[in-house]
Amino acid sequence: MRRGMRDKLFSLMKDSAQLYVAQLVGLLVGFGVSLVVARLLGPDGRGAYGWIMSLFMVAIPLGQVGTDILNRRLAAQQPQLARTLAGTSIAQAILWGGVVALAMLAFGLSQSVGQSHVWALVLAASLLPLNMSQGLLGTVAAGLGRFKDVAGMELTQKLTMAAGVALVAMVWSLDVWHLLAVQGIALAAACWFVGRRVAREAGWPWCVDWRLLRQHRALMLGAFAANVSWILLQRVDVIMLGIWRPLAETGYYTVALSLIDAMVVLPGVIAMVLMNRVAAETDTRERWRFLLIIMVLTLSVFAIVCALVAWVAPWLIPFLFGANFVDTVPVFERLLIAAWLMAGYQLAQNAVAGYGRARYQMLAPFSGLLVKVGFGWMFISHGVMAAANATVLAYATAFAVAMAVAVWGGAKRA
Repeated sequence: MRRGMRDKLFSLMKDSAQLYVAQLVGLLVGFGVSLVVARLLGPDGRGAYGWIMSLFMVAIPLGQVGTDILNRRLAAQQPQLARTLAGTSIAQAILWGGVVALAMLAFGLSQSVGQSHVWALVLAASLLPLNMSQGLLGTVAAGLGRFKDVAGMELTQKLTMAAGVALVAMVWSLDVWHLLAVQGIALAAACWFVGRRVAREAGWPWCVDWRLLRQHRALMLGAFAANVSWILLQRVDVIMLGIWRPLAETGYYTVALSLIDAMVVLPGVIAMVLMNRVAAETDTRERWRFLLIIMVLTLSVFAIVCALVAWVAPWLIPFLFGANFVDTVPVFERLLIAAWLMAGYQLAQNAVAGYGRARYQMLAPFSGLLVKVGFGWMFISHGVMAAANATVLAYATAFAVAMAVAVWGGAKRA
């Protein structure tokens, strides 16, 4: 049994390392782009870009309707369905994604940020079906165990984005809508890359079968509620800040969030690979033991990383982003606590998804979302630190609930 556990740990670390190395390269490229954007646009421009992208990120799970989790789970368990999953995902992205894009555009234009950056908002809405296609094809590849292809997709997008931003910055003065135009090109390149890989692995032509979605509607409904709650848990504070506070504060906050997002890439990769392992494990005692080992190891190492980053942040952030972003430092230091809690949440939540317990996937993110919205509604008018405090409390709640469900679900058969 010990040898079997070592083999499972080695396999998970190998797949995680393969995906993380590519994402780390993409992360460094993306970080460089973020530095250029922050320095050229300033706090107000960075705030507008962050607000539009947060709205964009909320729209994605509304369009996916849980198909991302379905793709990963079914492709891992029944690889012969991959062609159907891929074709149905593309059709869903075009049809339903277009409807969600229109709703996103209507809401954005009703707010002052959207009214002052109309072209950027229009571009973001038009790119939603393409973004959904890329993401859903990536989940099919991940379900097939093709983490190398998922890594290549991420890397293609980041490198294309970096090249486009550099070119625009050299030729024109950078504006928010320029960033969205470049992002469209990057998404198209990434979608082409992962589409070719899935076609090569699963076969061609793809087909559309809406019955597959109806047969698994319980799983999709649970995943949909969980995904929407999760993305709102991540971004609703940015949207609230953009509506109620000066745009510069949104800029400080989104820079801090971009750094936090970069830090949780590795725990997120481990969680993504973990779901496949848990979904394939039939021994309930073994899968719970496996989850516990991964949880302790990951969170222990990540706590040390957070402490080191907190130590260098006061001088590193102003040095990298410029003196205009010195107010980001206390926000980032507070959000480091949330980052550690987020890592634990992702591990536990992906385990729950691997158990196949659709009804319980939304409990943790929805609980955290209620805390964040309630706390933010009362205190976010006091400033950006109130938003950071709401985030810490929200992730603490989400982690606690996700862990409770993982402990309970790990002892039950799916």
